[in-house]
Amino acid sequence: MKKNLISAIAGWKSAALLALVAMVAAVAFSGILTSTNSADAAGPGESADVGPVTTNAFTNPAGAGVVTFEVTGGTASGSFTNGEQSIVCSNGSPCDTRKDTDGTDIEASITVKINIDDDSPNGFILITATDAQSGTVSRLRVDVSTDDRIASMTAGAVVDSTADPQVAVPSPALDAGVTTTGQEIVATLLNSKKAGLSGKDVIIYTTLGVLNGCGGEDGRQACTEQTDANGQVVVTLLPTDREGVATVNFSSGDFSAKVEVVLYGDAATISAAADQSSIEIGGSTFIVVTVLDSGENPVAGHPVALRAQAAVGDDDGVVGPAGENIVDLLEDLTVARPNPPGADIPGCTTGTDSSGKCAIQVIAPKKGRDATPDDDTDDVTDPADATRGTHTVHVAGPGTGANDMAVEIQVGGPPASISTDAPERVDALSATEVTVTVVDDEGVLVGKVVTSVTQVEGDGAVIAGGGAGETSDGVAKFTYLSPSRSGTAVFRVTAGEGAGTISHNVVIDIGPAPVEEPEGPAPTWSEPLTSGTHNLVWNGEDGADPSAGSEGVSAIWRWDGSTWLGYFPNAADVPGGNNLGSLENGTAYFVVVD
Repeated sequence: MKKNLISAIAGWKSAALLALVAMVAAVAFSGILTSTNSADAAGPGESADVGPVTTNAFTNPAGAGVVTFEVTGGTASGSFTNGEQSIVCSNGSPCDTRKDTDGTDIEASITVKINIDDDSPNGFILITATDAQSGTVSRLRVDVSTDDRIASMTAGAVVDSTADPQVAVPSPALDAGVTTTGQEIVATLLNSKKAGLSGKDVIIYTTLGVLNGCGGEDGRQACTEQTDANGQVVVTLLPTDREGVATVNFSSGDFSAKVEVVLYGDAATISAAADQSSIEIGGSTFIVVTVLDSGENPVAGHPVALRAQAAVGDDDGVVGPAGENIVDLLEDLTVARPNPPGADIPGCTTGTDSSGKCAIQVIAPKKGRDATPDDDTDDVTDPADATRGTHTVHVAGPGTGANDMAVEIQVGGPPASISTDAPERVDALSATEVTVTVVDDEGVLVGKVVTSVTQVEGDGAVIAGGGAGETSDGVAKFTYLSPSRSGTAVFRVTAGEGAGTISHNVVIDIGPAPVEEPEGPAPTWSEPLTSGTHNLVWNGEDGADPSAGSEGVSAIWRWDGSTWLGYFPNAADVPGGNNLGSLENGTAYFVVVD
């Protein structure tokens, strides 16, 4: 028999067997009954009585009736006690469960049991009961209901204590030092129809802190509570001045769920990291701040502030202190849109969340400050690129400043050039990741710039990073999957928007490089040798032995202004036979070719 697996926080559990019994009444007629009798609903994993069926026991010479029970259809599923879809049972035998109040068998009446499958759906089972003596057929029906069976168990922190039913969220956090403020936690039991199961016993215990409203009492670590009409139990976890993670556990039958609640202490450390450490003028980024206690538990509700901004520097040193002749970054602790680092991370104005995090938006203004913002004149004197440089944002940590975090934000100009690390050639059917780098006119990486990659020629496809995206700290990536045959692919990479858009073409050859034939030696004579006598220039090594140019040659002559100098290959070994001792590069000779 299959076991039904149902998801819960603690794992997959099989359904518990229940103890309801369904009775089916039947009336025997001679011939075939056309009516169907219904019984009370039984649940999956339960047993239901099928019968009683009246038999012809008193006319049976053997003194006992015999009835064949057979499952003939329905929308639910089950089998008789023999594990089959049919069973033959005689009056008074072990399979006949119908007894009188004193435990004795009831004559002329047979009742058998059918076991409902654990994974049976809602519905019914149709059964026929045929009397062996008379042939009378009774048609029976067992209804199956999963309404009282646990299908899932969940738990979480209560969002609104006035809601009915309660709505829960994942793990919250509590200040371990505040023992008067707790967190309501709810567990919910549902059946397969997503309806709450009331009156179910739930065992509850916590590993840290105490529970109020647990079994009708406060200050307990464990209890048993019954679910309400919504299938829920609600308890309140209170800290006991001990830091750590409290795990509140719930279980009912084979189902369980848990909620982890961080009980944090005083803030001890702070960390901060920029979502983008490089942005262009007019752009923005976020600094995500994380606050932990001494046990490295996240601290919720901790206020986060900024200290005075440091000066902006360049390769020549400090340009000027903040507030003088440079333009400061703007910090927004409310995390204004667009582009938050995470949908659930709040602005640092409200303090850290239950994960100990909050965010600060950092903006690089497009122009300077108005020296007299209270009047109607525009006194902005700073140049448009006055925010260029490295800005240091100091996030105040716990204490007087020893635990502060410094985060550097590089502000560059608009994108000016694009480069990639794309190889010149790749293998067929290979995946190649290409890194795209965008810098301004001073070579500074430009982050959060809109980029796009479009394949304009060749086979294969961009399988990652294609289309529109943006740089992260001046870098973007795309992956090219090459085709099975050789060829060339061309990609157009763009960065920026509108009139400031720049582009770069990437060319990648696919397949093995063509085999190049090795070059032969450089020609030593100014013209190819053909039969006859020719006036040719020696292009070979200067001072070479005449034999170096003698292949296919019968004589080499040169007039030195007073006499003829000659070299005869056939006389090379004849003393005095040759008086041309060497060949001079760039000098003309009479060459006799065979």
